Amino acid sequence: MEISEIKACEKAIEDSKRALITNSLRNQVVIAFSGLRRSGNHACIDWVSSAFLGRPTNLQPVSSHIFRSNCENVLLFNEVNMAPYFADLISVNRPRIARAKLVLMSVDDVVISKDSVYTPPNTRIVYVTRHLLDIIASRLTLNMRKAEDGIDRGDMGVNWQLIRQHKELQSLGKLGLLWDYSLWQSDPIWRRLFLRKLGLSADFSIEMAIAG
Repeated sequence: MEISEIKACEKAIEDSKRALITNSLRNQVVIAFSGLRRSGNHACIDWVSSAFLGRPTNLQPVSSHIFRSNCENVLLFNEVNMAPYFADLISVNRPRIARAKLVLMSVDDVVISKDSVYTPPNTRIVYVTRHLLDIIASRLTLNMRKAEDGIDRGDMGVNWQLIRQHKELQSLGKLGLLWDYSLWQSDPIWRRLFLRKLGLSADFSIEMAIAG
């Protein structure tokens, strides 16, 4: 088989996967959250989920990478960039997707755009950010605690890549929806304005996110 034929086959496979993802999510509201871990990604996700449902909500784990609300109206694909086969994850969860009204994608430590595999057409992207020093302090604290338990997976670094991605998120957020952890904690008016951009209004305080 020629190289051109191999590339054509690979493209056909990728196009087929994108079509499956798009068709599976065509009837749902889809929001993708792109942020660095320890920025408040899952605090934001639970807050938006609560606003959508009109009551305080903490999404519960169902299986690997899958969380949902008790009523099944909200479905979260968590850390999808770490799932081996995203299209397969969508495919095997199509019954859950069909029951959901809101589908959320959490993409951690990866800065995504509209042409990402994780953002089918009409996906709203929320860029999650926090003061860089707060992220670093939170990561170091968590890494030390996990190291004592012997369970740290070793991929939550404090390095040049963290700084570069933080700057990139800040820049992209100015063009779209930028969720700021500090403002979310301190400014009720900012919270209401942010929810309004998503077509939501109910502003609830939330507990610590299980998925974080």
